[in-house]
Amino acid sequence: MSELLLKSQSNKEASILLFKEKYYHSAVHCAYYGCLQYMIHILKTKNSWTDDDIQEKIDLLKEGSHIFYINKINVIINNRNFSSFIGQLKILRVRADYKSEMIEAEDCMKSLDYSESIIRMLKTITI
Repeated sequence: MSELLLKSQSNKEASILLFKEKYYHSAVHCAYYGCLQYMIHILKTKNSWTDDDIQEKIDLLKEGSHIFYINKINVIINNRNFSSFIGQLKILRVRADYKSEMIEAEDCMKSLDYSESIIRMLKTITI
């Protein structure tokens, strides 16, 4: 198993543990990054890209790395639910990491649900 898949799985498991311990903002963070790491794994494996290859593409397109990964996976999946779920999860992650508000259990649970659905969709991609 690749390092990115291990990190993805670890973040997914951490998000559940953090939720149970009521560290909701950290759980949202881990749920999001677990999905992002899975996306990076797919792109690197499917396209035989190195980290340097990806960075060159991001620099060339002049967009943020997260947008790059999401857009590339969105083209592969072509599923409205993916776009919606990753968009909602990203909004929650930004709130959890950067806004001066607390994440409540309900929003945290939504992030775990989004993450689970996203990873289920990512697993359907043949690499």
